[in-house]
Amino acid sequence: MENQSIPSWFHELVTRFCRGRKLEIGTNELVSQVVLELYERAHRRSTPTGNPLENVNELAVWRICQDIVRRPEHQKRRTILIDPSVVQETLGDSSTCPDEKYRCRERVLLLNRLMKRQTPSDRKISRAKIEERVSERELALKMGKSPATVNRRWRRLRRIYMEAVSTI
Repeated sequence: MENQSIPSWFHELVTRFCRGRKLEIGTNELVSQVVLELYERAHRRSTPTGNPLENVNELAVWRICQDIVRRPEHQKRRTILIDPSVVQETLGDSSTCPDEKYRCRERVLLLNRLMKRQTPSDRKISRAKIEERVSERELALKMGKSPATVNRRWRRLRRIYMEAVSTI
């Protein structure tokens, strides 16, 4: 790739894209990957050997950023910070520090997000995963979530569970 000048708005746009997203990739690295991607796309389309950065618009750059960030190597690893058994014990204890409660809450929210992504027709769900989520019901109730919300999710989860068990 020839060393051609990158428009200043590139950096601004990519910085705006990165702001608020917890990415493992830095702004400068993302800019260079966007530029590389633009050159590759121009090469694939066999465009004239001009600068492919001149005719590109902001929307195209934004979409390329999204494509790059969606790649598995740039996905932020969301780790569950504490073991479920430890969570159960600490939640029952009144002397729990707020930091651990916060982590437990994060874990519940993460599992809720996972549940929302699951559909009853999804057969890739493993028994261990389901059983882990079933134990989340008690955890969610202990966290002070309203029983109505928990039960609504629970009914949906039970339906998924029954379908998955019948196919395992």
